[in-house]
Amino acid sequence: MGEEAKVNQGGTFTNSRFEELSDIHDIARCVARWTGIATEDEKYGVKANFGLEPIATIGTERATWIADEGFRIVAEASVEQQKRQIMQEMDDRIEAFMKRYTWAFSPGKPKGKLTAYFEWKSGRQR
Repeated sequence: MGEEAKVNQGGTFTNSRFEELSDIHDIARCVARWTGIATEDEKYGVKANFGLEPIATIGTERATWIADEGFRIVAEASVEQQKRQIMQEMDDRIEAFMKRYTWAFSPGKPKGKLTAYFEWKSGRQR
């Protein structure tokens, strides 16, 4: 499986319009246009990952049908379930981080910065 970019061109959830790019140079130009990151060099070609760092890995399963010889119908399987799984993985990573650095996190309910500031200012620190 090679590189592919799907660029939103408008529409709605049920009637979306996307441009699908599969040429690595077209993708590099698209990334540069949206991020300002120059990802292509004449001498060295396209940078790995287009100069970007991944923040999440998401796998999807989808089925595609062609109806009436001209309409593409795409159905993604269990998007909500995938979102829940990713959120749980993120929560687990945060919890592990906080356990590793317990010395930096006070037990109990956290205060907002304005509440803490006003308590400090009025001398009512808890």
